[in-house]
Amino acid sequence: LTAVDIDEGVNGLVTYEILAGALGDFVISRRTGRITVAMGVALVVGRSYTLTVKASDGAPGIQRRRYAADSASQVVQQATLESGCK
Repeated sequence: LTAVDIDEGVNGLVTYEILAGALGDFVISRRTGRITVAMGVALVVGRSYTLTVKASDGAPGIQRRRYAADSASQVVQQATLESGCK
């Protein structure tokens, strides 16, 4: 996932968080929004996984913008292991 904030400096830094649907199966990089399968998790081929993710900018308090998207849904077609996964 990618979110962009036109603010400069700290206010423009975007962080990401999984709000729902993770069930411990997925982790997200707070800085990049990259979603990966958690270590030791075996995904089920043919199963659909849906996550709700929040992206927030770095503005203080009431100025902070938060966006949630629940459109990150994917049916697993093939299960493969990436380098470093066991």
